[in-house]
Amino acid sequence: MSVTVEAGPIRARAAALRRTGSAGVQLQVHLEDHRGTEVSSVEDVLTAALDSYRTGAHALYPMAGGLWVVVPGETKWKVVVDAVAGALEDAGVTATLSASPLLDIDTFLPQKPVTPTVFGAFTMASPLADLPVNAHGVPEFRWGVDPAVTDRAFSSALDWLAGVDGEMELRGAGPLLPMDAVGGPAVLHASTGYADQWLVAHALGQGPGQGQEHYRAVHFAHWGQVTCTEVASGRQAPRTAESLLKPITELASSLDAAAVWLANPLFPSWSSLLHGPQWILRRDLWASHVLDVAGIQLLSSDQLDRASDLAAWSVERVSDDRWLVSAKDLRAWYDAPDPVAWGQGRFPEPAMVAAARADFGELVIQPEAL
Repeated sequence: MSVTVEAGPIRARAAALRRTGSAGVQLQVHLEDHRGTEVSSVEDVLTAALDSYRTGAHALYPMAGGLWVVVPGETKWKVVVDAVAGALEDAGVTATLSASPLLDIDTFLPQKPVTPTVFGAFTMASPLADLPVNAHGVPEFRWGVDPAVTDRAFSSALDWLAGVDGEMELRGAGPLLPMDAVGGPAVLHASTGYADQWLVAHALGQGPGQGQEHYRAVHFAHWGQVTCTEVASGRQAPRTAESLLKPITELASSLDAAAVWLANPLFPSWSSLLHGPQWILRRDLWASHVLDVAGIQLLSSDQLDRASDLAAWSVERVSDDRWLVSAKDLRAWYDAPDPVAWGQGRFPEPAMVAAARADFGELVIQPEAL
């Protein structure tokens, strides 16, 4: 039995975490016989080892083939490695200790243009009430979605992120946290109690050639709000819009609203949309209205009946009471716009938007009603 330590990657990740302003040590424990080794028993061993040398926060998260060890605030990565390696050796566990690089999202995303993005909101378990702040006025995460729906939402999001074939991370709950599709649900559930305004689960992969990056992100925000965004180098925007149908249709029956609009991939949110902040607070109107037209939009049966004329649209039933309404020419709605035209509100083409609003009729909320 032996423990192999890949010190370089562990040291590099610790140094990168310090540069982000959230010092800590994060390392992977790859179990050689992860099918025959009880992961829970390894967790117990490592928990005891970390408790014995250090008081304060530390966490163990599952991953494919092993565990992530996360020790926030720690700057001496070798101390953590020695404690973990020693405990594993004493327990007779064969493993490799390593770490993956941090995702360089802050360099990658600011260079990217607006991209098709899902704006969705899950049905809440209880009506929207207080603002997302505590009694002292400090932001406090208010998710408010039924636990069973939350489980499905987290699993579906991670399954979609896994399509990137790259590393995953979570932001928004204090220190940046690593995760993968296997352990991601546990990381997300554990983080909801520490988030202040949002959680961002994202993945970035590098294709076979230079400039072939593939990025996906799912943002979970107050009151069941969710956005899904994707940047795939070399892919036309309409294809990206079509790929976003999966996150909508898988959970359609649990969504109060969903539409695909163009948005900046850095941090899309309902609040970034025109009249979005007011719309978020008027959930009482969502059963009868939509915020605006979109090339792809989810409607309930009642909303579908209220539309003026959707003969020019593709209408597909995706659950018992949800219909996916899509434009027949997605390129006109989602093709990468000229930045000047986008900034001046001339994309999508104003005449096409006006015609779409006539098709949707009274479904589109009037700003004065907000």
